[in-house]
Amino acid sequence: MPKKSLRGSLGNKNQKNKNKMYYLAIIVFIVSLIIFILVILLVKNSVIEKRIIKTAVEVKEKNRIGIGFFGNSSFLDFGIVSEGSGTSKNMIIKNEYDTNIIIKVKIIGEIRKFVSYKSNLRIEKNKTGNLGFAVYIPPNTEMGKYDGEIELIFKKII
Repeated sequence: MPKKSLRGSLGNKNQKNKNKMYYLAIIVFIVSLIIFILVILLVKNSVIEKRIIKTAVEVKEKNRIGIGFFGNSSFLDFGIVSEGSGTSKNMIIKNEYDTNIIIKVKIIGEIRKFVSYKSNLRIEKNKTGNLGFAVYIPPNTEMGKYDGEIELIFKKII
């Protein structure tokens, strides 16, 4: 039987070690890249604050005039609205954070089917933005009070 040369078996070992190091380097690079992307996404989408604002609208018979008052920042009252008509309210929000923000809106509860809004309001640092909400009551809506909550989610923009 022919003998294997010492040089040939050492060469194969060195090649195997180089392949292992190559694969290890690729794995470390991929894991580092994934961690970097996750950190960027977490920082980019970090929530600064959440606020819940109670809201309501009362549906009454046609030709009734209703006025909703917005006396504090924890309740948004659309007042009395007759079927087939609507009303709107605006919130003026000043960005006092040390970064630009985006405000995402989520409507929860019975009132949700009547409210429309601009969902992503961007406000630069030390600037003011206007967040508008409109309520439309379709014809043949059952009379009564519909309430819910408006959730404002303040996020940092990078």
